[in-house]
Amino acid sequence: MTNTNLSSCFNLTFILIQDELFSPLDMNNTGFGPPNLDDSSQQASGHYYNNASWHARKPSDGVYVPFVLGPAGRVNADLNSLAKYLMAHLEGSRGENNILEASSFQILHQAVDDGYAMGWGAFNVDWAKEKILTHGGSNTFWLAEWMIIPEENIAVMMIIINASGDNANQASGEILGLLINRYGTTQ
Repeated sequence: MTNTNLSSCFNLTFILIQDELFSPLDMNNTGFGPPNLDDSSQQASGHYYNNASWHARKPSDGVYVPFVLGPAGRVNADLNSLAKYLMAHLEGSRGENNILEASSFQILHQAVDDGYAMGWGAFNVDWAKEKILTHGGSNTFWLAEWMIIPEENIAVMMIIINASGDNANQASGEILGLLINRYGTTQ
């Protein structure tokens, strides 16, 4: 496949995501690539850890997830848009139709290998009666993780930070542990 054909294929993928996901869910503040390509002073930059300190990644650096790995790691969205996406999956996990038929959500959320379900974690944990769903993503400069507890009709954006890497992953794991210890019980 030539570079031109590959580029056309990726462009089609991004158009389909826009038409089939962003528009139907009214996810108005979304895009592809780093969220601050306009270098706006209002937009947080992603960060990386190097030589014992954090460094902001500026769009002018030209470093972000390679196009070939898109759309994974190349979609950006504000918190409101992320919440709409998360709510669609919560509804789907509870058997409701929305952007997909409930049966399609069931397939997406069904573990196929050791708790992995087509991009989602699908786990049984001791503090929930039924499986929970987890999902997260990173482009190596931002990190987001969320959880759905279908039986409780709860969806939580647990960790959203403008950093990634070992230190950020360790910190997010500690935060997640604190949240589960504090709130991870069902009545």
